[in-house]
Amino acid sequence: MNETYLDTISIILIALYLNRPNHLAKCDPKKWIEVVSILRKYRPTMQQAPETFIKNGLWCEALALQSSLSLDWAITIRHQGRAITAADIAYPRLWLRRLGANAPAALWASNPFSAQDIIGVAGTRSPDGEDIRRIRHLGSAIGNSGSTVISGNGFGCDALVQGAAHNVNGKVVSLLPHGITLAEPLSERHCMMSVAHPSEPFSRTLAMQRNLLLYAASQFTVAVSPRFRQGGTWFGAVDALRRRICPVYLLADEGDPACKALVSLGAKLLKDLDQLPDGDEGLTQSRNLFSWVG
Repeated sequence: MNETYLDTISIILIALYLNRPNHLAKCDPKKWIEVVSILRKYRPTMQQAPETFIKNGLWCEALALQSSLSLDWAITIRHQGRAITAADIAYPRLWLRRLGANAPAALWASNPFSAQDIIGVAGTRSPDGEDIRRIRHLGSAIGNSGSTVISGNGFGCDALVQGAAHNVNGKVVSLLPHGITLAEPLSERHCMMSVAHPSEPFSRTLAMQRNLLLYAASQFTVAVSPRFRQGGTWFGAVDALRRRICPVYLLADEGDPACKALVSLGAKLLKDLDQLPDGDEGLTQSRNLFSWVG
């Protein structure tokens, strides 16, 4: 499929699914794979897409595109580089494999770049001296390996690992539990993404969704000093292990109760920061979305 039509698909996905206030026709976000399949099959222009959707029973999607304002807005967002969609090379491909139709079709983004070799890091907001040393070492190791670090852009562990990777010229992706205008990127090598509208404040629901996307995007995720039955690091790791979303490694004391409990669920200790694991083999290859959904 040529790049011009991929651009058309991206614009339609932005018009239908990118979160924004006062969006009159809110369509089922889980239908985006069906939408892409229909666009692939019939290849309508943007102006023809509403009629094509009606013929295939997608009435909400047709209504959402019938306003020229919706498409004009989506074209502007696309050309400004303020969003990524499942049709873009910058979109984490493991979301498709692991989440399917539950993966977001479109997200707000700043500085989007292709980053498929991704390692997730989640951890405490209040690291102690030894944690700080290990987190910085981990960030540098990821950056020097050529992989991309993905984290939640929070205080403590997130900020330390992102800064360490960035300082060795590594790539950094932050998944935000709020709008992207409420945070500042470190540089053009720091991509920020969010399913929230750019000015939307933090919410617990967004934080939970952010955690799921972080684990699902990663070859593997390193959980740093999780607290037993407390906090987002603990609950995110438990959810990822129970649902088998991705491998989880622990940067923690072996005798810690949280460490023991997570190991019993399938997590592994990360003992050598200079020898990063291979991660989830067989899932890291670049996949062609449009053969996968066809």
